[in-house]
Amino acid sequence: MRAMAKRLTNKQRAFVIHYIANGFNATQAARDAGYKTTGGSIRAVASENLSKPYIAQAILAEMDRLLMPAEEVAGRLAQIARGEPYADIEFTSSDVLRALIHIGKTHQMFIDRLAVDWRAELREQGIEDAGLFEQMVQRAYEELTARQAAEKDDEDDDGD
Repeated sequence: MRAMAKRLTNKQRAFVIHYIANGFNATQAARDAGYKTTGGSIRAVASENLSKPYIAQAILAEMDRLLMPAEEVAGRLAQIARGEPYADIEFTSSDVLRALIHIGKTHQMFIDRLAVDWRAELREQGIEDAGLFEQMVQRAYEELTARQAAEKDDEDDDGD
């Protein structure tokens, strides 16, 4: 049976919220939460709060609550891409285009490629035997292609 989590005080709860809101600055979070020091430093109070497991657990729980899961992000992007209003917000064609681009990137639909004339580069570097280099590159490419095909075959065999 799981142990009950210790209940946070109002100040500790405020510390958790301010800790996240302040970009994980514990000293500022302690200040914003209303902690006062008598003889010690606010930094020590902040450090003590972070060392308490139940406060650390509350920070993680609050972050989980605040974060949007990938499925929800994808769903909202799809709504925008379709031009469907969300929370009474109408989207512009620019919003739709940006959503489509993000979805396309997620599906790796866009591949940036750079064409390089490597033979000219070799000549500029004073390497005259481009043919030998080309053969080495071709062998490396064939070996890489064979490895990728073998890995794909292994994946296909595992999936059956």
